[in-house]
Amino acid sequence: MLQGRFQKALRTNGIAIFLLVLCCCLSGTQGQGDHEDQKTCCPSDTCSLMKELTSIGEKLGAMGEKLGTMGDNLRLMETRLQTSENEVEELKRLTGGRPQVAFSATLRETGDAAGNTGPFTTPIPLQYKKVFSNTGSSYNPATGIFTAMVKGMYYFRFTMMNNLNTPPNSVVCLTKNGQRLVSVWDTVGSDAHDSGSNAVVIPLEVGDNVYVELQATRLVHDDIMNYNTFSGFLLFPMCKHPSPLAQLGPGPGCRAHPLHTLSAPGMTPPEAPPPSTTPPPGQDTLKGKVRGVRERKHPFS
Repeated sequence: MLQGRFQKALRTNGIAIFLLVLCCCLSGTQGQGDHEDQKTCCPSDTCSLMKELTSIGEKLGAMGEKLGTMGDNLRLMETRLQTSENEVEELKRLTGGRPQVAFSATLRETGDAAGNTGPFTTPIPLQYKKVFSNTGSSYNPATGIFTAMVKGMYYFRFTMMNNLNTPPNSVVCLTKNGQRLVSVWDTVGSDAHDSGSNAVVIPLEVGDNVYVELQATRLVHDDIMNYNTFSGFLLFPMCKHPSPLAQLGPGPGCRAHPLHTLSAPGMTPPEAPPPSTTPPPGQDTLKGKVRGVRERKHPFS
């Protein structure tokens, strides 16, 4: 619409300029008579004005072309925006409006030879290269790092196989933003075929990073059986402004989680028992009575 108005204005201005130039020429030829000394049809001032008007017309024409190009680009952007909006609406229809995030990966690609990963001089994130699923594209197999794109509560689980040597020398940790959360380790004993796993449920902000970290000088073993895995998924998104009442139900502006609607008709949740003010028997005398626990060297010491 703006382009049409501007082009209409250009046509109107062009007509006005033409009429003005014609009037100038007519006024310049008035009184010319039969004087032989007058060699031009227009006085010098009139000719200068004609040149200026011609230049203005050319500039207006160039502006019209630029405006036409801008209009084409604007229509292209509107088409792309409409396509994106349609894709978003389709995604909302398929997911019910709730974000879906889930991934699962294992350490080695299909066809990789069996063997150890490590040791390294510093702790490094393990790169789980073979991806089984990655809904939401939050896990990056090139780095081994999961990056939260939705604020919410997440579940993560990882497994580890030791390095198949005696004594074993394997330690891995689940890490959030550089902070160790939980670990699996095997550094003592004579059994060379041990595996283990661990898991957490943690809240994440948008941009938080979670990964499994192989500790310095440690190793893990894997082969076609895929003993080392890393998995996680979004349990539910969290409110932008959580309140102490969030545990009782969804807050204002939050979509109700399915677990909040699982009560059978006519049933009410049982009331929590009042807190006891009497300590359990023997609690005040428990300190100092645990003896004979065998000490083990901590894997990070």
